[in-house]
Amino acid sequence: LTGKFVVGYIGTHGLAHCLETLVEAARLASISDDLRSVQFLSVGTGAQFAAIKQQAAGLNNFTMTGQVKRADIFRYWSILDAGIIHLKDAPLFEHVIPSKIFEAMAMGIPLLHGVRGESAEIVHSTGMGICFEPEEPEALLSAIRQMMMDRIAYVEMKTSCLSAAQTYNRTTLAYRMVDCLQGIKK
Repeated sequence: LTGKFVVGYIGTHGLAHCLETLVEAARLASISDDLRSVQFLSVGTGAQFAAIKQQAAGLNNFTMTGQVKRADIFRYWSILDAGIIHLKDAPLFEHVIPSKIFEAMAMGIPLLHGVRGESAEIVHSTGMGICFEPEEPEALLSAIRQMMMDRIAYVEMKTSCLSAAQTYNRTTLAYRMVDCLQGIKK
């Protein structure tokens, strides 16, 4: 991975994640002069793992690790230049907030976020990444280009991740909940 801009998906390889979008983006990146340094990394397993592996066969810029130990996940996050969060483009997922957002925050890893709705608002409002249209490989590639070309904005995203992590810290959220509950009059 030395000398590569590593973008990765870490998590379940299920039907809802529509990881075919990432494979197609990798295929398009492999023939694009300005994206040849991009390496896609897929960590995890699930119902779609075999299908994704078959679809990615022959792509030198798409690596799949399969399942790894939970204790080792932080090591995989640490080698990413950007994390990818992706779900199918369906109204059902507009109210889903993937926990990977908070893992990326804590690690200072900017996100390429392909989910509509509440989670996109978190990514946008915190400045921790770039949102792209779900199930649109070209939109993912455009977001990757933007992240690679604007190094100042990229560094700001990394800083924003760490700042946002303080806001979404469980202890902080628990104290906020206590304050709300204490404010309710009986």
